[in-house]
Amino acid sequence: MNTIIVIRFFILLLFVVLANHPTVAQDQSGILLMAHGGSPEWNVAVNDAVQPLQKQCPLVVAFGMADKESLQKGITELENRGVKNIAVVRLFISGSSFLHQTEYVLGLRPDPPAEFVQHDGHGSALTSSSSSHHASHSNSNHGDHTSHAPNGQAVPAPIKTRAQLVLSQPGLIDAEEIAKILYERVAKLSTKPEQEWVLVLAHGMGDDRENEQVMNRMASLIRDLEMLGNFRAINVETLREDWQKNAKPQKREFAAS
Repeated sequence: MNTIIVIRFFILLLFVVLANHPTVAQDQSGILLMAHGGSPEWNVAVNDAVQPLQKQCPLVVAFGMADKESLQKGITELENRGVKNIAVVRLFISGSSFLHQTEYVLGLRPDPPAEFVQHDGHGSALTSSSSSHHASHSNSNHGDHTSHAPNGQAVPAPIKTRAQLVLSQPGLIDAEEIAKILYERVAKLSTKPEQEWVLVLAHGMGDDRENEQVMNRMASLIRDLEMLGNFRAINVETLREDWQKNAKPQKREFAAS
């Protein structure tokens, strides 16, 4: 069991949900996978993980977190391939991550989030794959207007699409396979449990409540680790050092200390 298998299983599970939707024709369905862009090694790993799913249906990977440009490119590519029903799968640790912004950018809700996050340097490379979970319907051909967030911040207009969209809700941390991954990795590293301190570390969330939810979920996952041996201690933490300096300076300084 490894991360690639979990990614592939997660996407395939969501695609099965889409394919069994009563209003969806499987031969007209495709997947848009949203993934956090990163190093070349990470991006290649994501593409490799979904490669076998290409045989299931058209699939495109859009790197970036709710980035309008990459999402528009991905949806346009799928539409050009004859796809009319798109499962949008969010490959994030938390199901809440950028959910509001994603729904707005996809035209699934009219109101932009209070803070619209614009990303740069995360890449917009595209490739193919398939799957999704929670249902919503898209509007067609949104106007090219500029909207404003509640704080007055100008935000881009939603994307244009003729397809029906189905949006996934759960995060990777909600997958049962995550506990198996933690178990196997600790088992390979452990030699003398009674002398070892296990730290399970995840990327922290910007929102305090969301971060607490991730911490609670991580705490429930470590129960299997206790079966490996009498460890000196097992802790879970999130790393939140990448707060925007101009948005949360005090929290950023605390997290980085």
